[in-house]
Amino acid sequence: MENNGSISLHKTQKFSFVSQILLRVLATAGTLAATWITLTSQETVVVFGIQVDARYSYSPASKFLAYTNIIVCAFSVLSIFIVFFLGYKAVDRRNYFFIFLHDLILTTLLMAGCSAGLTVGYLGEIWQQPHWLDANL
Repeated sequence: MENNGSISLHKTQKFSFVSQILLRVLATAGTLAATWITLTSQETVVVFGIQVDARYSYSPASKFLAYTNIIVCAFSVLSIFIVFFLGYKAVDRRNYFFIFLHDLILTTLLMAGCSAGLTVGYLGEIWQQPHWLDANL
């Protein structure tokens, strides 16, 4: 009976380890893609015959979003190495708590960046609506 219990515990630990690595790789790929899109995107619009160029660097909130994505991507890569290092050690709850705190801080930082980017996008949408001026008159 002890042997079956240790085998199932080993399988559970292996599944947990593989799922952590997979989710961290997906998070790294997602933030890398978001960073690439943010840094390389530009749009040119003609307004009243004047060509206007829009880039992420024109808005402080968009800069914050880009820098947030860069930081989260770098720390996600770092966390992959940390999980590899801790995965081979004995199970210690303190190690998992510190990884949890690391992930919580990254999630909070990414949420702040996304909310700043969404705010700028929402304000840009309000300015494009033709009736926004009528409400102020």
